[in-house]
Amino acid sequence: MALAVSSRHLKGLEDKKEACQKEISRLNSELVSRMQEGLRSMEITMFRDYSSYLGQQVSSLDKEIIEAQKKVDEARDVFLKAKKQLRAMERLEDIDQKEYDEEQMKIQMRFMDEIAISRQRRIQ
Repeated sequence: MALAVSSRHLKGLEDKKEACQKEISRLNSELVSRMQEGLRSMEITMFRDYSSYLGQQVSSLDKEIIEAQKKVDEARDVFLKAKKQLRAMERLEDIDQKEYDEEQMKIQMRFMDEIAISRQRRIQ
C-alpha cells in the first residue's frame, strides 16, 4: 500500500514538472513570436518573471522528486523484504505439512499393522 501511494505521489510530481517544462517551452515560443510583432518592455519583463517563476517551480519539483524517489525506493525495499519473508514462511509451512503428513502416514501404518497382528492372533 505504501509503495503504491509513494509511486502515485512521485508520478504526480513528475507530471507537474513536465507541465511546467511544457509551459516554459510554450512561453518561450510565444515570446519569440510576439517579439517579432513588437513588445513593450513591460511585457518582456512579465514574460521573463513568469519564466523565472516556472524555472523555480521546476527546481523545487526536482528536489521533491528526489525525496519522493527515496520514499519509493524505501517502500519497495520494505515490500521486497516482506515478500521474501512470506516465501520463507510458506516454505517452512510446506516442510511442516510434509513432516506432518509423513508422521500421519507412519501412525496409520502402525495402526494397520496392529489390526493385522490382532487378526492374526484371533485366527490362531
